[in-house]
Amino acid sequence: MEKIISPKSKRPILIYGDTYNKLIKSGEYTEEFLLSLPKTTTIKSVKSTPIQEIKPQPILDDI
Repeated sequence: MEKIISPKSKRPILIYGDTYNKLIKSGEYTEEFLLSLPKTTTIKSVKSTPIQEIKPQPILDDI
């Protein structure tokens, strides 16, 4: 799964993917130009936010 860096958004896009095809169809870029861009194969992992533990509060009844 090869990706190139989009000249518009500077984000990785799939070669022959939807965004790639839209760039060519819009007429802004040619296929030769897009294929000449640097390729990237790194997959960014999604950072997960640790879930904080909720400590139960004692229930105090007013009597």
